[in-house]
Amino acid sequence: MKKSHVITLVVISIGLIIYGICVMYINNSQLTKDELIGYLDKKIIKNGYDFSLKAEKDIDNKHLLLFTFTKKGTNSNFVAISFFHSIGNGKFKYDNYIASTEHTHIATLSTQNKNKNDLYYTIFYGIINQGDTQKYRIISNGKEVIESIKPGEYFIRYYHLKSDKYGTKILPIKEIK
Repeated sequence: MKKSHVITLVVISIGLIIYGICVMYINNSQLTKDELIGYLDKKIIKNGYDFSLKAEKDIDNKHLLLFTFTKKGTNSNFVAISFFHSIGNGKFKYDNYIASTEHTHIATLSTQNKNKNDLYYTIFYGIINQGDTQKYRIISNGKEVIESIKPGEYFIRYYHLKSDKYGTKILPIKEIK
């Protein structure tokens, strides 16, 4: 076999290996909606936790999953939200997740609408327990919204009050009895 043929075969082999790795990477990073929960359970939360999906919401090009997980054999309960980016054709790519032992949370979400304009949302999510405040004041750049949330149900609420990703406050409103 000529030296040039050997070099050609080596180059082709390397190319096929790189192609195979790229295909594996793309397939692993593109998930259908049905695969998102399994991905979180296996890749993010890992083993040793009881995992339960509580709510989901689509906001522009993002898909949000609200879930809880508990370390098996403990009383450590976590509320978490994960963010997946839509890459088209019903496929999603994992972005991030936030978890805490607190019952309610605030997060900022940056998205793009169909016109590729950047939009910023304040995300309010979690669960309101019986006896907790059920009314909240959301303030952003001089705009104000009053929100009532039913206790005992998990929720994801989002607010696009301005195209500013900072400065939003969510304050509990104490009810007079």
